[in-house]
Amino acid sequence: PPPTAAPQPPPATPPPPIHSTTGYTSRFAAGVFSVDFGPKLDTGLARQAEETEAEVVAAGKKKRGRNAAGFTATELRNFRTLLIRKRAELLGDVTSMESEALRTEETNLANLTEHMADRGTDNYEQEFTLDLVQKDRELLAEINHALAKIDGKEDPPYGICEGTGQPIKKERLEVQPWARFSVDYARKLERSGR
Repeated sequence: PPPTAAPQPPPATPPPPIHSTTGYTSRFAAGVFSVDFGPKLDTGLARQAEETEAEVVAAGKKKRGRNAAGFTATELRNFRTLLIRKRAELLGDVTSMESEALRTEETNLANLTEHMADRGTDNYEQEFTLDLVQKDRELLAEINHALAKIDGKEDPPYGICEGTGQPIKKERLEVQPWARFSVDYARKLERSGR
């Protein structure tokens, strides 16, 4: 009889993919993320389902509990608390200063017979108060922007300098949690007159 060949082991098969109802298939193989798109998936959904290497790395950092700037969830909560307290303080200030400025305006209209110098002083004080209100409103916008960054609704993520893309030092954010720029980049902006 002719010699028979030794039985060959079956070929290695990849782990079974995880299927969804959309035809999207994915699996992790040897540490590399691979994506297969079934025939049911249109190209719009396919683009949404693709993950870049950077997104996978970012997801890994989030799993370890840190954002892109290296802050833990607890640190981000602490920054959020600082921002919310400052926002509440400013909202109270803005409301009272606006009321005072409007009261001054009503008083000026009621006392038209006042001396011109007194009216000039009142107008100056009103203008000064309204300037302070405007500055507080700008700071409120910065605080809201920082809160949106903590929530992941704005780019770059909270704690990343908008000028350099590098992390802002924790000490700076503890003093000024709405800071958009690192100290060095902020100085550079000041020198350039921006």
